[in-house]
Amino acid sequence: MIPNVAALEDIIKDLCQEDACIIVEGKRDVSALAYLGIPKGRILEAAQITYSTLEGRIRQKEYQKLVPLFDNDRTGEDRMAGFMSYFSGGDMTIDESYSRRTKRAGLACIEELDNILERCRN
Repeated sequence: MIPNVAALEDIIKDLCQEDACIIVEGKRDVSALAYLGIPKGRILEAAQITYSTLEGRIRQKEYQKLVPLFDNDRTGEDRMAGFMSYFSGGDMTIDESYSRRTKRAGLACIEELDNILERCRN
């Protein structure tokens, strides 16, 4: 599936305006989002840490809203399920809409966002 560039640009624009902590899988995801203008301090990577450690990092930043943004593959779906299981029912709001939007826009991997949008802008 060819990604819908206009939809992806809208997602990035909306994420830039959010007052939320964005949770991604790894360093390359952080780099891609930061390159596109999302403040790096609002992005946390969830790879290779426990949910309790992640929760501690989120609480240090004092965010009440979380945006999990995992890849749209089997691993990402498994991470999303684990994330939702751990964080649902707590005192933080979880916004899954961005994950659904990236999937509808045809994005497989978050780390590809910067390359896709850069290629289309040139």
